[in-house]
Amino acid sequence: MRLESLALEDFRCFGSASIEPGPHLNIVCGPNAAGKTSLLEAIYVLGRGRSFRATSNRALIRRGSKAFRIVATLGQGSSRQILGLEGRPGDTQARAGGEKVVRRSVLAETLPAEVVDASVHQLISGAPEGRRRFL
Repeated sequence: MRLESLALEDFRCFGSASIEPGPHLNIVCGPNAAGKTSLLEAIYVLGRGRSFRATSNRALIRRGSKAFRIVATLGQGSSRQILGLEGRPGDTQARAGGEKVVRRSVLAETLPAEVVDASVHQLISGAPEGRRRFL
């Protein structure tokens, strides 16, 4: 399913933000510390239930706030689904299509996301356990 809209509340540097990506290639640009990586991280968190940069929800919650919220509309043809996640210190609650998500694999099936970073070459040149973990 395609990401049609994304809304953030109290996630990292964002008090409130929303985007409606185009149906094809989207480019995120802006000055340093504008929130580009945080935007991509929010999409990843919604699709995985955890961050690729932080080990706890506390780091994802905007300073002075008690929780963060990420809500997306996903679409494919005429089909639409709402996917949402709320994070508090030590607790994450997710919903897909209005139903509570009890397994993070449901998020990954609904909104698959993968991070490609500078260490991606280790999948090929590194030890086999790294490839097994990735798969």
